[in-house]
Amino acid sequence: MKHYIFYTAEGTTIDPQGNHVENCQVLGTTYGVDREDALKLLTIQEPWILEHGFDPKQFISVEMTSCEHLARRIEFLQQLLNEGQQAQYQKWLRTNER
Repeated sequence: MKHYIFYTAEGTTIDPQGNHVENCQVLGTTYGVDREDALKLLTIQEPWILEHGFDPKQFISVEMTSCEHLARRIEFLQQLLNEGQQAQYQKWLRTNER
């Protein structure tokens, strides 16, 4: 099963001052064999999406990356890098955490 996040540019959001803000809205995440399968499950699990008039044809989806075995992958990468490269990589990771 693949993990997907679905979002849309439909609609607007209201900021704390009461102004309308155009942005993307996350509709939810779910699993499926493929995008269509995951979309069907999402609309079953979250019926409010269709009830509020969101159009599935407008949905944007992204398959999310699995973090399974992430520590082993990072350890392997560190073994491939020399000390200078490791320091550079760690600096890059810290700047991308924000």
